[in-house]
Amino acid sequence: ICQSVKTVAHDLLVRLVNQAGANGLVADCVVRVGVAAEELSKESIEGKYDLLMIGMRSKQRASSILFGCTAIKLMRYSPSPVWVVKPAEIRLIRDVAIATDLSPAALPAFHLAVTVARAIQARLHVLHAVNLTDLRYLAMAGMTEAELDQFEESLRKSADDQVRDQLHQTDFRTLPHGVKIEHLNGAADVAITQFIANQEIDLLVMGTHGRTGMTGMYLGNTAERILPALQASLLTVKPHQFSLPHPH
Repeated sequence: ICQSVKTVAHDLLVRLVNQAGANGLVADCVVRVGVAAEELSKESIEGKYDLLMIGMRSKQRASSILFGCTAIKLMRYSPSPVWVVKPAEIRLIRDVAIATDLSPAALPAFHLAVTVARAIQARLHVLHAVNLTDLRYLAMAGMTEAELDQFEESLRKSADDQVRDQLHQTDFRTLPHGVKIEHLNGAADVAITQFIANQEIDLLVMGTHGRTGMTGMYLGNTAERILPALQASLLTVKPHQFSLPHPH
């Protein structure tokens, strides 16, 4: 049975390879047997691929495909950047966003976002979210309104300086449509998801942290909330020192 399944899968992939060849692309196909995320991660190492792409079957099933199965596991465990393509109409990618938590782990995502935006002639948006609403609770500790405003302004300036510092470590000046920095107010998952939907962003790029999943603002429940609701394709990239753990 296993050999029969491999034969059918190989035949289907050969058709896709032939279609790619007809469009001037050089393509190959590989069939592996085992747990999908684990085998794909191993293949990405053995093949030394620069990018691993995976699609979702339908909008209705987007959350179930992303959440708790192959795509989310690949984002955690594959050493190659992983591009999860949303099920939508086929169109040019016009707007790319990079979400940063200002940590060093975001730098590889910055470089990749600039590279992608330049290659496909897209606009680049740099996103950072700060939940300033929570700071209002400091008033209960005796801070005056003026002191709160000053504190908020200092946070914004510090965040802006750090975002620009990360951006200046890339060759963003080569982008044909420039860069726009967006400081969002609110919980990261809500603010970023809403911005992407409102601005019709086509691709979100962000860094990940090996065994711990998403970095900084994307840890734990935040990652679980942002991914299923995301109305854009998602491209994640690992830190350079990432080593392959065993998927669970």
